[in-house]
Amino acid sequence: CQNLEIMKIEKQVCSLNQSNKLKELGIKQKSFFYWFYEWVQFGVLVDIEHSTAPTEKPEFVTSAFTMSELGAMLNVTIDGVLPEKYNKKEVNAWFAINAKYYQTEADLRAGILIYLLETGLLAVSTCNSRLVK
Repeated sequence: CQNLEIMKIEKQVCSLNQSNKLKELGIKQKSFFYWFYEWVQFGVLVDIEHSTAPTEKPEFVTSAFTMSELGAMLNVTIDGVLPEKYNKKEVNAWFAINAKYYQTEADLRAGILIYLLETGLLAVSTCNSRLVK
């Protein structure tokens, strides 16, 4: 077990750029982790239980959605499969072209979520209703 590598939380949430894009698209800023960027150019990841930044300085935070939160917004099955209604030529083409550019499952899920929102195949209100209240 000496070679056991623990996956860092940064690999389990979507990137700062994707988080900002989801915020810009209108996704509710309600998650377990946040990118906080008041004094630094690049985001620092903070969790909701150990930081007051999301409530005290909301203009400097953006939700860093976990794979689970992204999956809930996408309504994926337990094995990570998108609902059948997204089995469309344009969605499949997006995966064929773009999937190789993502380093983590969270980034891939955020990428397809952004695509579905921007093309109108998924509504922001639907995503927001699926997030934990």
